[in-house]
Amino acid sequence: MGSLLMSTVITLSIRVKLYKTSVKTLKKTCPKSAISCLDPAIDRMYLRHTSTTHNMISGITIGAEPANVRSGFADDPNKRLYEICDEDNGHIISQKMANSHTFQRFTILWARASAGNIKQPNALPSLYKASFFQEAAQYCITGPTQTRLLLDSLEHYGEYFEQKPPTGEVKYFAQWQLGLAREKMGVEWAQVEETLLHASNFHPKRGEAMKHVIQHYRESREFGLAYIYSSIAKQQYYAQVPEDLEWFGDDSFYRWKILNYHVSICSKIGDMAEAKVTFEELWSFSQAHPEYFTDEQMQSLYKSKKAFQS
Repeated sequence: MGSLLMSTVITLSIRVKLYKTSVKTLKKTCPKSAISCLDPAIDRMYLRHTSTTHNMISGITIGAEPANVRSGFADDPNKRLYEICDEDNGHIISQKMANSHTFQRFTILWARASAGNIKQPNALPSLYKASFFQEAAQYCITGPTQTRLLLDSLEHYGEYFEQKPPTGEVKYFAQWQLGLAREKMGVEWAQVEETLLHASNFHPKRGEAMKHVIQHYRESREFGLAYIYSSIAKQQYYAQVPEDLEWFGDDSFYRWKILNYHVSICSKIGDMAEAKVTFEELWSFSQAHPEYFTDEQMQSLYKSKKAFQS
Protein backbone atom coordinates (compact mmCIF):
# COMPACT_ATOMS: atom_id res chain seq x y z
CA MET A 1 0.00 0.00 0.00
CA GLY A 2 1.28 3.47 -0.88
CA SER A 3 2.71 5.80 1.74
CA LEU A 4 -0.14 8.29 1.31
CA LEU A 5 -2.77 5.65 1.97
CA MET A 6 -0.80 4.29 4.91
CA SER A 7 -0.54 7.71 6.52
CA THR A 8 -4.25 8.20 5.93
CA VAL A 9 -5.05 4.98 7.75
CA ILE A 10 -2.82 5.93 10.68
CA THR A 11 -4.37 9.38 10.95
CA LEU A 12 -7.88 8.01 10.82
CA SER A 13 -7.12 5.36 13.41
CA ILE A 14 -5.96 8.04 15.82
CA ARG A 15 -9.07 10.12 15.22
CA VAL A 16 -11.48 7.32 16.05
CA LYS A 17 -9.25 5.49 18.59
CA LEU A 18 -9.27 2.19 16.73
CA TYR A 19 -7.61 -1.00 17.82
CA LYS A 20 -4.13 -1.59 16.39
CA THR A 21 -5.09 -5.05 15.17
CA SER A 22 -7.87 -3.66 13.01
CA VAL A 23 -5.55 -1.09 11.45
CA LYS A 24 -2.97 -3.78 10.78
CA THR A 25 -5.58 -5.90 8.98
CA LEU A 26 -6.70 -2.92 6.93
CA LYS A 27 -3.15 -2.06 5.85
CA LYS A 28 -2.58 -5.60 4.61
CA THR A 29 -5.79 -6.00 2.67
CA CYS A 30 -7.07 -2.60 1.50
CA PRO A 31 -6.98 -2.10 -2.29
CA LYS A 32 -5.41 0.98 -3.85
CA SER A 33 -7.87 1.95 -6.54
CA ALA A 34 -11.04 1.06 -8.47
CA ILE A 35 -12.02 0.30 -12.19
CA SER A 36 -14.82 -0.07 -14.76
CA CYS A 37 -18.88 -0.21 -15.45
CA LEU A 38 -21.68 -2.70 -14.88
CA ASP A 39 -23.90 -3.79 -17.67
CA PRO A 40 -27.02 -4.84 -15.74
CA ALA A 41 -28.51 -6.77 -18.66
CA ILE A 42 -28.69 -10.54 -18.27
CA ASP A 43 -27.85 -12.29 -21.53
CA ARG A 44 -29.93 -15.45 -21.39
CA MET A 45 -28.57 -16.74 -24.70
CA TYR A 46 -25.62 -18.17 -22.83
CA LEU A 47 -27.81 -20.82 -21.22
CA ARG A 48 -27.69 -22.68 -24.54
CA HIS A 49 -24.06 -23.58 -23.89
CA THR A 50 -24.85 -26.02 -21.11
CA SER A 51 -27.78 -28.19 -20.08
CA THR A 52 -26.10 -29.25 -16.85
CA THR A 53 -26.58 -25.95 -15.04
CA HIS A 54 -30.28 -25.63 -15.78
CA ASN A 55 -30.94 -29.36 -15.30
CA MET A 56 -29.67 -29.10 -11.76
CA ILE A 57 -32.18 -26.38 -11.03
CA SER A 58 -35.34 -27.29 -12.89
CA GLY A 59 -34.83 -30.48 -14.86
CA ILE A 60 -35.29 -28.69 -18.19
CA THR A 61 -32.81 -29.53 -20.93
CA ILE A 62 -31.47 -26.64 -22.99
CA GLY A 63 -28.83 -27.28 -25.63
CA ALA A 64 -25.77 -29.46 -25.38
CA GLU A 65 -23.38 -29.82 -22.50
CA PRO A 66 -19.71 -29.01 -23.25
CA ALA A 67 -17.28 -31.86 -22.67
CA ASN A 68 -15.05 -29.87 -20.35
CA VAL A 69 -17.97 -29.42 -17.92
CA ARG A 70 -19.49 -32.90 -17.99
CA SER A 71 -16.77 -34.60 -15.97
CA GLY A 72 -17.06 -32.03 -13.20
CA PHE A 73 -20.67 -32.96 -12.36
CA ALA A 74 -20.37 -36.65 -11.61
CA ASP A 75 -22.00 -35.84 -8.25
CA ASP A 76 -25.22 -33.99 -9.05
CA PRO A 77 -25.78 -31.18 -6.51
CA ASN A 78 -29.54 -31.81 -6.65
CA LYS A 79 -29.00 -35.39 -5.53
CA ARG A 80 -26.97 -34.15 -2.58
CA LEU A 81 -29.65 -31.55 -1.83
CA TYR A 82 -32.30 -34.28 -1.63
CA GLU A 83 -30.07 -36.35 0.67
CA ILE A 84 -29.71 -33.46 3.09
CA CYS A 85 -33.25 -32.06 2.99
CA ASP A 86 -35.27 -35.17 1.92
CA GLU A 87 -36.70 -35.33 -1.57
CA ASP A 88 -39.86 -33.28 -0.97
CA ASN A 89 -38.14 -30.36 0.75
CA GLY A 90 -35.23 -30.62 -1.67
CA HIS A 91 -37.62 -30.28 -4.59
CA ILE A 92 -39.25 -27.21 -3.00
CA ILE A 93 -35.85 -25.59 -2.47
CA SER A 94 -34.80 -26.46 -6.03
CA GLN A 95 -37.91 -24.77 -7.41
CA LYS A 96 -37.29 -21.66 -5.32
CA MET A 97 -33.76 -21.53 -6.67
CA ALA A 98 -35.11 -21.86 -10.21
CA ASN A 99 -37.25 -18.78 -9.58
CA SER A 100 -34.45 -16.80 -7.92
CA HIS A 101 -33.33 -13.86 -10.07
CA THR A 102 -29.95 -13.89 -8.33
CA PHE A 103 -29.28 -17.57 -8.93
CA GLN A 104 -30.57 -17.39 -12.51
CA ARG A 105 -28.11 -14.61 -13.13
CA PHE A 106 -25.31 -16.64 -11.56
CA THR A 107 -26.04 -19.66 -13.78
CA ILE A 108 -25.94 -17.46 -16.88
CA LEU A 109 -22.61 -15.93 -15.89
CA TRP A 110 -21.28 -19.35 -14.96
CA ALA A 111 -22.38 -20.85 -18.28
CA ARG A 112 -20.74 -17.97 -20.12
CA ALA A 113 -17.47 -18.56 -18.27
CA SER A 114 -17.70 -22.31 -18.94
CA ALA A 115 -18.16 -21.71 -22.65
CA GLY A 116 -15.00 -19.61 -22.81
CA ASN A 117 -11.37 -20.62 -23.06
CA ILE A 118 -10.82 -21.87 -19.53
CA LYS A 119 -7.30 -23.03 -18.71
CA GLN A 120 -8.45 -24.93 -15.61
CA PRO A 121 -11.99 -26.16 -16.36
CA ASN A 122 -12.27 -28.24 -13.16
CA ALA A 123 -12.43 -25.10 -11.05
CA LEU A 124 -15.76 -23.91 -12.47
CA PRO A 125 -17.84 -26.97 -11.51
CA SER A 126 -16.59 -26.51 -7.94
CA LEU A 127 -17.65 -22.86 -8.03
CA TYR A 128 -21.08 -23.86 -9.32
CA LYS A 129 -21.61 -26.36 -6.51
CA ALA A 130 -20.36 -23.91 -3.90
CA SER A 131 -22.87 -21.30 -5.05
CA PHE A 132 -25.60 -23.91 -5.45
CA PHE A 133 -25.39 -25.03 -1.82
CA GLN A 134 -24.93 -21.48 -0.56
CA GLU A 135 -28.12 -20.44 -2.35
CA ALA A 136 -30.00 -23.56 -1.19
CA ALA A 137 -29.10 -22.80 2.43
CA GLN A 138 -31.11 -19.57 2.22
CA TYR A 139 -34.34 -21.54 1.79
CA CYS A 140 -33.87 -24.01 4.63
CA ILE A 141 -36.40 -24.15 7.44
CA THR A 142 -34.17 -25.85 10.01
CA GLY A 143 -30.80 -24.65 11.27
CA PRO A 144 -29.04 -28.05 11.15
CA THR A 145 -30.01 -28.53 7.50
CA GLN A 146 -28.80 -25.06 6.62
CA THR A 147 -25.52 -25.78 8.39
CA ARG A 148 -24.98 -28.97 6.38
CA LEU A 149 -25.60 -27.12 3.13
CA LEU A 150 -23.23 -24.33 4.11
CA LEU A 151 -20.56 -26.88 5.03
CA ASP A 152 -20.91 -28.37 1.55
CA SER A 153 -20.67 -24.88 0.08
CA LEU A 154 -17.47 -24.12 1.98
CA GLU A 155 -15.99 -27.44 0.93
CA HIS A 156 -16.58 -26.67 -2.74
CA TYR A 157 -15.21 -23.15 -2.41
CA GLY A 158 -12.10 -24.81 -1.01
CA GLU A 159 -11.95 -27.11 -4.03
CA TYR A 160 -12.34 -24.12 -6.35
CA PHE A 161 -9.37 -22.27 -4.85
CA GLU A 162 -7.26 -25.44 -4.73
CA GLN A 163 -7.48 -25.48 -8.54
CA LYS A 164 -5.71 -22.07 -8.54
CA PRO A 165 -8.06 -20.42 -11.04
CA PRO A 166 -6.90 -17.28 -12.85
CA THR A 167 -7.05 -14.00 -10.96
CA GLY A 168 -9.90 -11.77 -12.07
CA GLU A 169 -13.56 -10.97 -11.60
CA VAL A 170 -14.74 -14.58 -11.16
CA LYS A 171 -12.15 -15.32 -8.51
CA TYR A 172 -12.99 -12.05 -6.76
CA PHE A 173 -16.65 -13.09 -6.71
CA ALA A 174 -15.77 -16.50 -5.27
CA GLN A 175 -13.67 -15.01 -2.47
CA TRP A 176 -16.36 -12.44 -1.67
CA GLN A 177 -19.05 -15.13 -1.52
CA LEU A 178 -16.80 -17.38 0.56
CA GLY A 179 -16.72 -14.60 3.14
CA LEU A 180 -20.52 -14.35 3.11
CA ALA A 181 -20.89 -18.12 3.48
CA ARG A 182 -18.50 -18.12 6.44
CA GLU A 183 -20.47 -15.30 8.03
CA LYS A 184 -23.72 -17.25 7.59
CA MET A 185 -22.05 -20.23 9.23
CA GLY A 186 -21.33 -18.16 12.31
CA VAL A 187 -17.57 -18.02 11.83
CA GLU A 188 -15.86 -15.41 14.02
CA TRP A 189 -16.15 -11.99 12.40
CA ALA A 190 -12.40 -11.34 12.37
CA GLN A 191 -11.97 -14.34 10.04
CA VAL A 192 -14.93 -13.28 7.91
CA GLU A 193 -13.51 -9.76 7.59
CA GLU A 194 -10.12 -11.09 6.56
CA THR A 195 -11.76 -13.35 3.96
CA LEU A 196 -13.75 -10.46 2.49
CA LEU A 197 -10.84 -8.05 2.33
CA HIS A 198 -8.65 -10.74 0.79
CA ALA A 199 -10.89 -10.58 -2.30
CA SER A 200 -9.07 -7.42 -3.40
CA ASN A 201 -5.99 -9.55 -4.09
CA PHE A 202 -7.87 -11.11 -7.00
CA HIS A 203 -9.41 -7.92 -8.40
CA PRO A 204 -7.92 -4.86 -6.66
CA LYS A 205 -10.35 -2.44 -8.23
CA ARG A 206 -13.56 -4.01 -7.00
CA GLY A 207 -15.14 -2.76 -3.76
CA GLU A 208 -18.27 -4.83 -3.06
CA ALA A 209 -16.59 -7.04 -0.48
CA MET A 210 -15.39 -3.96 1.40
CA LYS A 211 -18.91 -2.56 1.16
CA HIS A 212 -20.11 -5.56 3.15
CA VAL A 213 -17.49 -4.85 5.81
CA ILE A 214 -18.67 -1.25 6.05
CA GLN A 215 -22.26 -2.37 6.38
CA HIS A 216 -21.33 -4.86 9.09
CA TYR A 217 -19.75 -2.17 11.23
CA ARG A 218 -22.67 0.17 10.65
CA GLU A 219 -25.15 -2.49 11.74
CA SER A 220 -23.07 -3.44 14.77
CA ARG A 221 -22.77 0.27 15.60
CA GLU A 222 -18.98 0.16 15.59
CA PHE A 223 -18.83 3.46 13.80
CA GLY A 224 -15.14 4.07 14.39
CA LEU A 225 -14.25 0.99 12.38
CA ALA A 226 -16.92 1.82 9.84
CA TYR A 227 -15.29 5.26 9.43
CA ILE A 228 -11.91 3.74 8.63
CA TYR A 229 -13.34 1.63 5.83
CA SER A 230 -15.76 4.19 4.44
CA SER A 231 -12.93 6.75 4.30
CA ILE A 232 -10.75 4.37 2.32
CA ALA A 233 -13.67 3.38 0.08
CA LYS A 234 -14.47 7.04 -0.60
CA GLN A 235 -10.86 7.75 -1.49
CA GLN A 236 -10.38 4.71 -3.68
CA TYR A 237 -13.75 3.99 -5.31
CA TYR A 238 -15.91 7.10 -5.45
CA ALA A 239 -16.57 8.26 -9.03
CA GLN A 240 -14.37 5.47 -10.41
CA VAL A 241 -17.01 3.17 -11.83
CA PRO A 242 -15.47 -0.08 -13.07
CA GLU A 243 -15.91 -1.04 -16.70
CA ASP A 244 -16.23 -4.73 -15.91
CA LEU A 245 -18.65 -5.44 -13.06
CA GLU A 246 -20.55 -8.26 -14.66
CA TRP A 247 -20.23 -10.61 -11.69
CA PHE A 248 -22.70 -8.91 -9.33
CA GLY A 249 -21.08 -5.51 -9.28
CA ASP A 250 -22.95 -2.62 -7.67
CA ASP A 251 -22.74 0.33 -10.04
CA SER A 252 -24.42 2.73 -7.60
CA PHE A 253 -21.88 1.91 -4.89
CA TYR A 254 -19.21 3.64 -6.95
CA ARG A 255 -21.41 6.48 -8.13
CA TRP A 256 -23.01 7.60 -4.86
CA LYS A 257 -23.63 4.99 -2.16
CA ILE A 258 -20.09 5.38 -0.84
CA LEU A 259 -20.88 9.02 -0.09
CA ASN A 260 -24.20 8.10 1.49
CA TYR A 261 -22.55 5.61 3.85
CA HIS A 262 -19.82 8.07 4.74
CA VAL A 263 -22.28 10.86 5.56
CA SER A 264 -24.14 8.58 7.95
CA ILE A 265 -20.99 7.30 9.60
CA CYS A 266 -19.46 10.75 10.03
CA SER A 267 -22.68 11.91 11.67
CA LYS A 268 -22.57 8.97 14.07
CA ILE A 269 -19.02 9.74 15.22
CA GLY A 270 -19.86 13.44 15.59
CA ASP A 271 -17.79 14.76 12.70
CA MET A 272 -20.53 16.99 11.30
CA ALA A 273 -18.10 19.11 9.30
CA GLU A 274 -16.97 16.13 7.21
CA ALA A 275 -20.53 14.83 7.06
CA LYS A 276 -21.72 18.13 5.59
CA VAL A 277 -18.93 18.36 3.02
CA THR A 278 -19.58 14.78 1.92
CA PHE A 279 -23.31 15.36 1.76
CA GLU A 280 -22.79 18.35 -0.54
CA GLU A 281 -20.89 16.05 -2.92
CA LEU A 282 -23.76 13.58 -2.76
CA TRP A 283 -26.37 16.31 -3.26
CA SER A 284 -24.55 17.72 -6.27
CA PHE A 285 -24.39 14.31 -7.89
CA SER A 286 -28.08 13.65 -7.23
CA GLN A 287 -29.05 16.92 -8.89
CA ALA A 288 -26.86 16.26 -11.90
CA HIS A 289 -27.89 12.59 -12.24
CA PRO A 290 -31.36 12.00 -10.76
CA GLU A 291 -31.69 8.92 -12.96
CA TYR A 292 -29.58 6.96 -10.47
CA PHE A 293 -32.03 7.53 -7.61
CA THR A 294 -35.52 6.31 -6.80
CA ASP A 295 -38.21 8.76 -5.75
CA GLU A 296 -37.88 7.51 -2.19
CA GLN A 297 -34.13 8.07 -2.21
CA MET A 298 -34.57 11.59 -3.56
CA GLN A 299 -37.10 12.38 -0.84
CA SER A 300 -34.62 11.16 1.77
CA LEU A 301 -31.94 13.41 0.30
CA TYR A 302 -34.26 16.42 0.44
CA LYS A 303 -34.88 15.74 4.14
CA SER A 304 -31.16 15.48 4.78
CA LYS A 305 -30.58 18.71 2.86
CA LYS A 306 -32.99 20.55 5.17
CA ALA A 307 -31.35 19.00 8.24
CA PHE A 308 -27.90 20.20 7.19
CA GLN A 309 -29.25 23.67 6.44
CA SER A 310 -30.92 24.05 9.85
